[in-house]
Amino acid sequence: MITATLRLWPRAARLQLLALAAFVLLGAARVQADLGPDVRIRLNPQGEDLPVAGQPFSFDVEITSASATTVSAPVLRTGRTPAGVSAWQTVTFLPTGFNLPAMQPVSFPVQLQCNDPAQPIEISLQVGGRTTMQRFYLLPQGLNSAIGGNETMMTFDSDKGPAVTPDDRFALPDPSPVLRKNVRDKRQPARQATDKGRNIRVRGRFVYFRESHDSNYDYVGDGRTMGADGVTVSVYDSDWESDDLLARASMGPDGYYDFTFYYDDDEAPDIYVEFLAANTKVDLVHPSIWNTSYVWNTPTKEDFGGTEINWGQRHPSSEDHYAGLNQLASATRGWRWLNDNGYGGIDGVLISWPDADHAHYKPIWETIYIPEFRQWREDTTCHEYGHHWQQDFTETEGGDYCNPGGRCDDSGDCGHCQWCEENAFDAMQEGFPNWFSQAITSTWPLNYGFSSIFDRDAESIARCTDGGLNQFDDPNKTEGMIAAFLQDLTDSNNEVDASALNGGQDAVTWSAQRILQAQGIDDPVSPYALIASLRSRHPESEDAIWMAAANNRFTGLDNTAPSALTGLASTSHATSGNSPDGTVELYWNASTDNYSGIGGYSVRVGTTSGLIPDTTIETTATNWESANLAPDTYWFTVRAVDRDGMGGAHATFGPVTIREFTPADVEASTGGHWPYPLVPRLSGNATLASAEVSPVLVGNGDTYFNLRVANSGELTTSPILRMNVYVDGALNWWSSIYPLEGYVDRGVPECGPWEVPGGRHAVRMWADAFEQMPEADEADNYFTRQFIWYPYTLAANGNWVTRQRPKDAWGGFTAGLFSSPNCDGFSYTMSTDPFVGAVMITENDDSDFDLRLHTHTTGSTSGFGYFDVQAISNRPAGCLEAVFTNNSQTTETSMDVGVVNPDFDGYGFQIRRIFSTSMSTNSDVQFPLSPIQPMALRHFTLPGDSGTNFGVVTLQVDPSVGKVRMKVLPADTDHAGLDDAANQTVTDANGYAKVTFTYGGATQALAVWQDPQDIPVGGSGHFQVTVRASVGPADFAPLVTTGWWAPLVPTNGAPGTSTTTTLPSTSPATRPRRTSTSSSATRAWPRAPASTA
Repeated sequence: MITATLRLWPRAARLQLLALAAFVLLGAARVQADLGPDVRIRLNPQGEDLPVAGQPFSFDVEITSASATTVSAPVLRTGRTPAGVSAWQTVTFLPTGFNLPAMQPVSFPVQLQCNDPAQPIEISLQVGGRTTMQRFYLLPQGLNSAIGGNETMMTFDSDKGPAVTPDDRFALPDPSPVLRKNVRDKRQPARQATDKGRNIRVRGRFVYFRESHDSNYDYVGDGRTMGADGVTVSVYDSDWESDDLLARASMGPDGYYDFTFYYDDDEAPDIYVEFLAANTKVDLVHPSIWNTSYVWNTPTKEDFGGTEINWGQRHPSSEDHYAGLNQLASATRGWRWLNDNGYGGIDGVLISWPDADHAHYKPIWETIYIPEFRQWREDTTCHEYGHHWQQDFTETEGGDYCNPGGRCDDSGDCGHCQWCEENAFDAMQEGFPNWFSQAITSTWPLNYGFSSIFDRDAESIARCTDGGLNQFDDPNKTEGMIAAFLQDLTDSNNEVDASALNGGQDAVTWSAQRILQAQGIDDPVSPYALIASLRSRHPESEDAIWMAAANNRFTGLDNTAPSALTGLASTSHATSGNSPDGTVELYWNASTDNYSGIGGYSVRVGTTSGLIPDTTIETTATNWESANLAPDTYWFTVRAVDRDGMGGAHATFGPVTIREFTPADVEASTGGHWPYPLVPRLSGNATLASAEVSPVLVGNGDTYFNLRVANSGELTTSPILRMNVYVDGALNWWSSIYPLEGYVDRGVPECGPWEVPGGRHAVRMWADAFEQMPEADEADNYFTRQFIWYPYTLAANGNWVTRQRPKDAWGGFTAGLFSSPNCDGFSYTMSTDPFVGAVMITENDDSDFDLRLHTHTTGSTSGFGYFDVQAISNRPAGCLEAVFTNNSQTTETSMDVGVVNPDFDGYGFQIRRIFSTSMSTNSDVQFPLSPIQPMALRHFTLPGDSGTNFGVVTLQVDPSVGKVRMKVLPADTDHAGLDDAANQTVTDANGYAKVTFTYGGATQALAVWQDPQDIPVGGSGHFQVTVRASVGPADFAPLVTTGWWAPLVPTNGAPGTSTTTTLPSTSPATRPRRTSTSSSATRAWPRAPASTA
């Protein structure tokens, strides 16, 4: 086996031919025409002899033209041998000029002296003013070791791997027909083995490596292993006279093949595999005198007696052949793309490689010519395949690519440019295959898992720079523009080109089938004609078509104005009245346009009516907001403008009158489920929508404050304002009020928590507490309200509670007629004690705190109030304060006591529950008093009923202990405080005190105490008290009663009665008189009856 390691051309020869074709590399923007002159050159051998070095070689040159033309300046070019001699020297050649009739071959005999049969020749002709060139090898591929022959090599150990099932997801063209002579078709499907035959399995993979080079032969490849997509793989049994075909198929993108066939010949087969670079749709031909397809073979397994051959992964022995397989695969993928889009029936195409001095396609011969410097360009192969599709499915005729003034033409030949205008036909003829190429290669990543090395991406349009220009040319005459337009319709990268016209945008992702159908059925011959065809076929997408065209600078497509604007109105202003809002918001119905679509709307604002807007687009929406207009009267006119710049009929809205804004005014605000601007709550779960006052606020624990402010003006508040929160007139917390827009509320929920004592307390919020912002109404910055916190329950056993001074009684609010003071709240339970109360003593004799007795609180807004006061104790500083409740005279189970600080005195206080204990009557009872227990409360029982009864209590202390006070609480007393002087007295200089009282029930109470101010200097305050309670003695007194003129009345004649005795009108002085008398007993028990005398 011979392994070729040389490239297609020796390096020196390659550089020589590259220099011959250097004119094709003058610039990336300029290329030679790739629809070559429709002239085909073929070489026909004059016999079966092959050329031999040192001998002449003769053959016929056959030239055929699609149309009658004139040929001139035939040229033969070839490389040189290492000795510097031409590889082929002319003996006889073509005449210098001749005519070609249409479609009639003309042949000329040619003889060349052969110095190196492996090197090719190039024959170029001038045909109708254009150059055509073809390359030929005069040795068959398999015998030309200089180009690698037809041997294959296996990747090491690849025949040891497991079987891989070929990927059957892809459509495959039919395999190429067998054109070899002396081949017998002996294919038999696999079946059950017999004694006469067996099944044989042949598998493997045929690949190439993507060792790509660019036009300058610089390496740009990635070395990727590529399946030989499109190759026809055949299994043969090699015989002397003919080969037997055992299996045949086309290979897919992965390059795997796997055949199982039945073999029943008597002789063991000599099996080899042939890889033919052809299928029914694409044929890669070797441009030789023999003009056959490229082919490679495996070695032969002679006399194979087994059942399976794994040929492993094989590739052409010469890496120079990789580029040809890449072209075959690229064109096959192009066919597969067409098949997916409904055009799989396209004719087959030949790819002649390496051939010609530039890549081109000859339509009538359905042949693509690929030179060596373009052999790795997948985009070139697919572009030329696009010309083949045009040839097969359209009626367009080839152009000559010769431009006025030679624009984009090379010296002595015609060409074309991607971004420079030529004519509409050339733009269509080349722009469409440019898109065709890009559309095919763009599907490879998703379909095959890899990208092409080269592509024809036209995502961004460019300027023409030919001849020193720098401009965008007429898109209808520029191939790049129509390619970019078609790419915008079919790619998924929907963008706005940086050089797009107004309204241009890539907005859709179409199937390529739409483009193929429009071009293949309607045969548009210019870019504008293709755009019109697409619009006619897809009217539902005409706006997207127009946007894609404008994205690539196509103009003049839409000549009809949009519909008249209707429904113009305002969401912010009316045409009557006025508003301070200088930003006017308009809305209207969407207008329609028959093609380019609505680009937007032009709006004009003026202080007079009847103004017509221009076509400058102000908004693309069906609404618009003005700038902040100064106070005045305005009219607004609006009309639609299509993307091509045409304006429709306008509509008018007005007049709208703008006035000055009212100033900002911050205020304490309610709203939603906020009953007050400041809301105390036990839980921290208030929201901006809801902050209800807790039904019960528990004192001496955590309370959350929730605040709400609003701007009742139209302007935004400024600057940052201060907001203070007070409890009983004392600053408790502050925060900032950041700018509030007009008529906007702002809640500050869940401030705190803070501890608030039980009782009644005034809470106040003050927005703009530093009065930084002048306001029309400063009073609404405040909110003040008293809320009730559940009081502290005094211990039933009478333990003292020590507290800080109470809050200011009138702090935080202005007292009114029925106002109740702030207080520190307590409660005591009634239990079963006959008399219960609370006693309070200040820490300092200069402090003056009062007590108020209230019925028990019922919630956060009721209690410790003016109308529920039951008793008051408001004695001067230095005195005890106490309140009492007679258990027999109330149904309450608890009573509330408020400690009030009317003058906001300092120092703290102590308070305790006091309850009565029993004492005997009619005898002396002793008990102690002390600073720790400065008051004693006793109850005692006296005889009597619900009528008026009389009692007396005496008190005796050592006069040296100072004054001692006592108060009797008769049985019919419900509530009492020490400020009530009834039944209350103080000891005299002898330490004695006495209270006489009336009562209407059995159980009375006695309170005895010493005020701190009464403890003498040096005194300890500890002493014994002796008290006695008893029924009071009788005490008679004249009785004045209804019906009696006086307790003693003289009468004249009959005496008076017990019910009435009047004064007589006369009374004789000398006559004896009768008298009537009336008397009553007071302060005595039992009651003395009235008497009459």
